[in-house]
Amino acid sequence: MNTNSPKLFLTILLSLCLSNCGDEETTTQTQPDAAPTETATPPAESPATPPDETATPPAPAIEEPAPAPEPTPEERYNNGEAAPTEPEAAIAWYTEFAEAGIADASYKLGMCYYNTRSIPMNFVKAVEHLRAAAEQGHPAACAKLAECYEWGVGVEANPEEAAKWKQQAN
Repeated sequence: MNTNSPKLFLTILLSLCLSNCGDEETTTQTQPDAAPTETATPPAESPATPPDETATPPAPAIEEPAPAPEPTPEERYNNGEAAPTEPEAAIAWYTEFAEAGIADASYKLGMCYYNTRSIPMNFVKAVEHLRAAAEQGHPAACAKLAECYEWGVGVEANPEEAAKWKQQAN
């Protein structure tokens, strides 16, 4: 018996299996004493059809999500947007938020004008901003405004106003 006959038999059997499995793109060529090699065959061409019969409808356009709304000045201030460290820039920054009605920014702006070494002190402006914050119920602004009225700093001394703002500070 020939020792190559089982090998040849397996090669032919494998070849038949592959051709019956619907694998139209590869076929196996065999030679009696050589290992099988694969060669590509071109796919069968399908009959041409008009593009509109087989074309899939275009996918609906994906809508871009609406841009997030700009945060309000209060949200920007409360979310930790840091104040600049340069004195002039810090004044501008606090002024922006104070003009937007944020009591804490008005208080800090007043304190910048009240006791700072970096910009000229302006007690009149300090009282203006402290009053704006105090009128919104900022306790520290109420206390500092009371002190201004008590000692006549930036305003004429007025014990009644001082007492009023001390009361509101508590």
